[in-house]
Amino acid sequence: MAKKKKQSRALARAQAEAEVAREEEVRTPSNGQAHAGVTDERQAQPETTVEPPKPLADAPVHTAFVKEQDLSQVWRIGSLVVMTVAVLLRIVWLTLKPFHHDEGVNGFFLTGLFRDGVYKYDPNNYHGPSLYYFALFSSYFFGLSDFGVRLVTVVFGILTVALVFSLRRYLGTLGTLFAASLVALSPGLTFFSRYFIHEILLVFFTFAVVVCVLKFIEGERPGQLAIAVMAILLFVCVLPIALQASSSFTGENKVPLLVARFVFIALGVAAVYFVMRRLLVWDEGRPLYLLLASGSAVMTFATKETSFIAFGTMLIALGCIWGWLRVSAGNENGVKNRRRGLMLLFAGMLILAIYFGKDVWSGSLWFYDVFLVNTSGKEQPWVLIAIIALLIASLEVWRRYFTASWRNGPSESTFDEPQSLSYKPFAARLSSSHSSTGLIFLCLLLFAYVGIVFFSSFFTYEKGIGAAFEAYNIWTQTGKKDHAQSGAWGYLKWLLASEAPLLILGALGALIAFWKAKHRFAMFVALWAFGLFGAYTLIPYKTPWIAINFVLPMGLIAGYGIGELATGDRQWQRTAAKILAALALGICAYQTIELNFFRYDDEQRPYVYVHSLRSMSEMEREIGRIAERAGTGKQATIVVTSPDQWPLPWTLLEYKKVGFHGTMVQVPTAEIVIGSTKQAAELQEKYAATHQLTHTYTLRPSVDLLFYVRKDLVSKQ
Repeated sequence: MAKKKKQSRALARAQAEAEVAREEEVRTPSNGQAHAGVTDERQAQPETTVEPPKPLADAPVHTAFVKEQDLSQVWRIGSLVVMTVAVLLRIVWLTLKPFHHDEGVNGFFLTGLFRDGVYKYDPNNYHGPSLYYFALFSSYFFGLSDFGVRLVTVVFGILTVALVFSLRRYLGTLGTLFAASLVALSPGLTFFSRYFIHEILLVFFTFAVVVCVLKFIEGERPGQLAIAVMAILLFVCVLPIALQASSSFTGENKVPLLVARFVFIALGVAAVYFVMRRLLVWDEGRPLYLLLASGSAVMTFATKETSFIAFGTMLIALGCIWGWLRVSAGNENGVKNRRRGLMLLFAGMLILAIYFGKDVWSGSLWFYDVFLVNTSGKEQPWVLIAIIALLIASLEVWRRYFTASWRNGPSESTFDEPQSLSYKPFAARLSSSHSSTGLIFLCLLLFAYVGIVFFSSFFTYEKGIGAAFEAYNIWTQTGKKDHAQSGAWGYLKWLLASEAPLLILGALGALIAFWKAKHRFAMFVALWAFGLFGAYTLIPYKTPWIAINFVLPMGLIAGYGIGELATGDRQWQRTAAKILAALALGICAYQTIELNFFRYDDEQRPYVYVHSLRSMSEMEREIGRIAERAGTGKQATIVVTSPDQWPLPWTLLEYKKVGFHGTMVQVPTAEIVIGSTKQAAELQEKYAATHQLTHTYTLRPSVDLLFYVRKDLVSKQ
């Protein structure tokens, strides 16, 4: 027995000596190596390669950050595919959908600005001036046409998708790609990117404020695109001064005026160049992003009066995140407080569901009616089944995710935010700019000046500045009315019917974000989405296009949730991410194509709101045939007696002899007379001898038009 112990001790001693020898061998170079180390010390260290241990299939993955680095090829291909899809969905067959009457009114203001150079901001019925000035630029290239003016909203819709890719360090690689895919395929964001109204501009500029503030906090140096945008913004600032100065020096004499404008604009360009040089030297150009955030913020107000609701929601969100992190910090107590918080959330939702039980039941009946009763195709029940499957799968994923981390808290994420979206890093970055007071002053100056430029119509209508403030009194009163007669839960019903994947996965992503309590930006986006949804739900005034303001952040937080699952440390999480992503993208793709290319005038679809029917396009083509038959072309005399006219003033813009009377008149020589069905008796009395009723067209729901053609033209058919 003693002999065996001696043998074992000897063996251990020999192993220890061998280990020491190996260590000495690594530390001490050979003679040749030592000689080489005299001339080059770097060669004295031998090159060693250490391979990390490979994790088991379902074991926690400790190389999570390597995963993010290995996705560069996926990122490049995915980004290209998403942007290609976004562009095609927004620009293909752009003129397929007839103009909405709101588009026609916007076109009317643009026409005055384009032809006469006159635009006067009126807060009583219409929104900010930004849309018209962007469309003015587009109209110089494409004319006053459906394609030309809608191209503006198409561009901003595409830019909104592109901005999502700047959030890679805050949503993760896969999360950002999925978020961009949802934004690109969103039925609402696509529909209103093909719609000549203000909303998609408001969404873009609001999003741009968030992105620019993030980049400022990170201390990122501006790229070429940011520099170009800042230069354009500064040029817009100096342009009205150059135009006013040239007019004051030369009067209305055309040739001297053109020369003076050229000279003063050239001086303005030189001034912009000088200012940009100074800005790029200042802290290597980093303050540029805060200036861009200020410019984007004022453009939201120059676009629509409701922008303050989004910014108010964001400020409240930042305060809520601070409070949540205060109570959920630490390992043991933090996890306990998070559990309590989520349990209170679920209890509150249950209480609300019970309290609003009648509304829940009526909403279920509405949902049943939309997908199973009043459907235009047999495919709608399958869409409903897919939505229900997505909901059940999301609930099961949350149950497993939550229960798996109930005791010890959630697992680690695959990425860390470069900077937290909070006051301290913002203040630190501000102080590092070497002149924080000067930077704040420049931001406020830029905000005020750009606002004055747009609301004063480039210094041609000073009353517009005061009207910008008056608008909030007017729209406060407007907000008290249920414009669309959709009820208190209108937005929830519209989201469930058209944006269910973003709503469901957005809720899942929000729960994951607050349960992890690691990524401030994800929590911010969640509160931005659902806080804005709650704010607009409380406001009685509701229209479908407002919904896209919270659809965008819902898409972002949905992408975050899928990204966290896709790079999770369990196989079931990665499988669940694939299933949820496939269901969500499939539903969105189908509903987007259906809405934008087939059912764009179907009142059963939530985003279609008193839209002009496709029969209006048929009437437009018939007018062209009659005018050609008469040989008068665009000089044809057209009399419109119907009081419901919009968007006909835009649709018939090319015809030079159109009279929009809005009441009964008699013009027996007119080639075409268009009246309301409510005027049928009067039309028959005044035009029976000279004209013949050939068609009845529906302009929009409840507005039918009688189409009379001069008899000598009818006989030639």
